[in-house]
Amino acid sequence: MEECQYRKLTCIFCNVQYAFLFEKEHVEVCPEVPKNCNYCPRKDIPKSKLLFEESRNDKEDVSQHLNLAINTIKSLQLQNKAQNEEIKALKETQAAIFDRLDGLGNTEKEDSPFTNEYTWKIYNYQKRIERSEYDSDYMLTRSFYTLKGHKLKVNFYPNGYKDLVNSHAAIYFQSDEGSFDDTLKWPMKILIEYSAVDENGLAVYSNSFDTCYGVGNSFQKPPHWDDGWGSNDFFPVNYAPIQHNTLILAIKITYL
Repeated sequence: MEECQYRKLTCIFCNVQYAFLFEKEHVEVCPEVPKNCNYCPRKDIPKSKLLFEESRNDKEDVSQHLNLAINTIKSLQLQNKAQNEEIKALKETQAAIFDRLDGLGNTEKEDSPFTNEYTWKIYNYQKRIERSEYDSDYMLTRSFYTLKGHKLKVNFYPNGYKDLVNSHAAIYFQSDEGSFDDTLKWPMKILIEYSAVDENGLAVYSNSFDTCYGVGNSFQKPPHWDDGWGSNDFFPVNYAPIQHNTLILAIKITYL
């Protein structure tokens, strides 16, 4: 009752039960944990309602900054080529603002931080492609915990990586530093199946590999400095299975 790492606790905010070992992870996803608004004096707002409070205060500011950035870009484009670097910086600011708006409008409630079947919805996909056209290193990253406690990192390149830039989207996987690394078996011996799916959950492009052989140090105990392992030719950039400007990636983990 006092020392066991798996003793049951009840969240004082949402009344959900969880093991003491996973208290930190639960607090991170608890929808009722109180937060302070960054844009007004209100305090102790449940996290599930904080988005609407900040969205109300923030969207007007974001829209104003977006318009300023766009107008500045148009003005600079009429000047000489010596200002190209400044234009590029402003475009990055514009892209960051779009990302922020995207986050305000498309935040989803996470049911659990631990899963062997992870769905990643990438919203506002056309803007991701446009950004990667002038930023060849642009990538999107997500991490999640498997049911055994390993943390898996996913890097996705919408416009390709290395020799297939502007040709095929790329996706790579690797182990990431997590809360339970000292108690787990390494390396991760898993089968990774991944797909780009349509809105009905049917795979349009899919691939898989296991981590037992030939993947370098990508699935050893982190930290490590491998680029990860996956597909450099996941699907053609021009044939991305986008539905309502959203790309859906489905990832399934099976331990071997």
